[in-house]
Amino acid sequence: MGAVIESAVNWAVAIANDNSHGYDQNSRWGIDYDCSSLVISAFEQAGVRVKTGGATYTGDMKPVFLRYGFLDVTGQINLSSGGGLKRGDVLLNTTHHTALVVTDGGGTIVNASINEKGRATGGQKGDQTGREIYTRGYYNYPWNCVLRYMGDDSVAPSNTSGSDKEYSLTDKYGTGGNSIREDFSLSRNEQYKLLADGVDISGYVGGLSWQNTIDELATKMNFEVAKSDTKYVNTYIPELGSIINLFTNIEIFRGIVIDVDDGSETVNKYTVCDFGWYLNKSKETYQFNNMSAYKAIKKVCEDFNIPIDTIPELKTEIKQIYIDKAVSEIISNILEQCGGGYNFDMTPHGLRIYKYGTLYAYPEFRITPNTQLIYSPSLRGNVSHSVSIEDMKNSIKVITDADNVYTVQTVLKDTDSIYKFGVLQEVVKIDPEKENANTVAKNKLSELNKQSETFSFEMIEAVDSYTRAGMVMDIDDVRYLIEGTSHSITNGIHHVKVDLRKFI
Repeated sequence: MGAVIESAVNWAVAIANDNSHGYDQNSRWGIDYDCSSLVISAFEQAGVRVKTGGATYTGDMKPVFLRYGFLDVTGQINLSSGGGLKRGDVLLNTTHHTALVVTDGGGTIVNASINEKGRATGGQKGDQTGREIYTRGYYNYPWNCVLRYMGDDSVAPSNTSGSDKEYSLTDKYGTGGNSIREDFSLSRNEQYKLLADGVDISGYVGGLSWQNTIDELATKMNFEVAKSDTKYVNTYIPELGSIINLFTNIEIFRGIVIDVDDGSETVNKYTVCDFGWYLNKSKETYQFNNMSAYKAIKKVCEDFNIPIDTIPELKTEIKQIYIDKAVSEIISNILEQCGGGYNFDMTPHGLRIYKYGTLYAYPEFRITPNTQLIYSPSLRGNVSHSVSIEDMKNSIKVITDADNVYTVQTVLKDTDSIYKFGVLQEVVKIDPEKENANTVAKNKLSELNKQSETFSFEMIEAVDSYTRAGMVMDIDDVRYLIEGTSHSITNGIHHVKVDLRKFI
C-alpha cells in the first residue's frame, strides 16, 4: 500500500478514534471537522496539497483532486455493495457528503457525520456521541463519484518522530506547524511561472500583480516585460490576444491580453483579464420557460463555449425573458432567483458557481524554510477598520401598485434601532400575487438592518497559496467574507491586501 494512502487513512482513523475531535462546520479545519474537511485534511497532511490547491468542500473536491494525482474510478465500482473499492478511495457525493475507504471492498469507511444535536453547527467541542466522526460499515449514501490516488508516493511526509500520534501536533493556528519535515527546504517550491502563449517569460517580467472582487466577475492582472534592442537577446514579447497562464503548484490564472502600452523604450506594460471578461462584454437574448436554473446556466455556457468548473444542482425554475443583456448579468439574475447567497467567478477550468461560506481561505507562510507555518492574518499590517450606518435601514414599508394606486401592505420596524439611530426607511414594491408582504418585509429588514463594516489589511502568504475574493476567513474568532484582494509578487514574496466584511 502506498505511503500517501497509508498516511491519509491512518490520520483520518486516528481523528475518528480521538473524541477530542467532533463535527462542527464553524471550526472545520481542526480541532473539529466536517465530512469534506476531514478527507481533504487527511490527504493534505499526507503531502498531497489538495487543500492548498483549492479543495474546500464537496462541490469543488473532484476537480482539485483530479489535478493532484487522483483518478475517477467510479465505473469500476459497485456502489451498491462497495465491490471494487480499495483502501484510501474517496467516496464522494458532489453535493452533500464524502468519506474515506478504510478496508478493501468497502468493508469499513471513516467519515465525519453530524454533531450531537443532529446539526452541522452549534454543538460542543469534541465528539459527544462517539459517532460525530467515526468508522462504520460501508453504505451507499448515494455516492456519485469514487476517486483513487494514483500519484507519486514521494510526496508523503516522512514520520521522523516515530509516533503514531503525529496528527495531534498542531500549533495554535491548527496548521500542524510543530511537525517540521527535515527535507522541507528541498521539497518546497516557492517559485512561480508566468507563461505567454506557452512560453515561460518569468525571468524578465516585473511588476506582477492581480486583483479580484466579488462584484466584478473578471480577475485583472498587470505586469511589465523588459524590451531590448540588442539583437543577441531573444525574448518573447506578448501581444494583444496572447494567452497568459500563472502557475504556482497549480495553474491559478488563465487570461488574455486586452491592453498593451508599448510607448516606453524599455518596457511593455500589459493588462490581462481572465475569461470572465468575455461574459461581461458579450450580450444575448434568452427566454426561459420554467427551465431549472442549472440547465439555464448550462445552456448559456454551451452557447458561448464557456467551460464549466463547478455548478451546483440548482433546481429553481426560471421563467424570464432577457433582452440584450450581458451574459454575466443573465447568470447573476438567475442566481438571485435561486434565493441569493451565490457567487460565480472564473477559474482556469471554467465557470465556478458556489454559495458564500463554502470556500475557505487559510493563508500561511514560513519566515524561513525550516520554520513552522504561520497563519498570515496573525501578522497583518496596515490595518484599516471602520463602521457606519450610512446604508442601514431599520424600517421596511411594503407597497403594491394597482392602476397607479399605491397601497401600503405592511410596515416592519426595529424599534430599538430607531430609538438609537432614528428612522431609516426603505420602501419595497411587490406583486401580491407572487410575493408575501410580511415575508418580504422580514427578509428585507434582516438584510438591511445592520451596521456596515469596512476592514482591510495587508499580509504575506506563500507564493503557492491563493486567497481569493468570495472566500471566507476566520480572524480573532470572527468570520469574514473576502470582498476583494490585491496580489503582487516582488522579489519572490507574495504580498496580499484583503478587503473584508463580517459574514453571518
